[in-house]
Amino acid sequence: MQKIGAKLIDLPIIEQSFNFFTLKGYNIFRNPFRVKMKKDSVALRILLIAAIAILLLIPLLMIQSLITDRQQYRFEAVHEISKSWAGAQTIAGPMITITNKEEKEDKKGEKYFVTKSFHYLPENLIIDVDVIPEKRYRGIYEVMLFSQNYSSSLLIKK
Repeated sequence: MQKIGAKLIDLPIIEQSFNFFTLKGYNIFRNPFRVKMKKDSVALRILLIAAIAILLLIPLLMIQSLITDRQQYRFEAVHEISKSWAGAQTIAGPMITITNKEEKEDKKGEKYFVTKSFHYLPENLIIDVDVIPEKRYRGIYEVMLFSQNYSSSLLIKK
């Protein structure tokens, strides 16, 4: 009962139902299959942490799968574009090789041939390379390709 001004007003709804979620003494949110455990139970906390960790692994694995797929698609795009070009190249200076065949005789008097090779490298070698980068696209992937302008000058002395 509340007193408003000089009159008393009867509020039976407020007095009769203390808990909003109870209906005639039955809690509608009560689980009949609930196992009663202490709120401070260590086992319950460990189980809840394990369940949350397992649930969080699902999106993590989905994202990892997406990353792996994208890396594979990028590798395929780079390989496909690169195979239409020359591939890796090695720049080396010239080398002159002179092969000489000599006839020799061993202690028994048998004749045999000995092959000797003489290699001559340049004393001065100047290589001028201009590398020109070029972008190619395959889908969402960008691949850098390189072309070059190559010139060299050398001096070989005997």
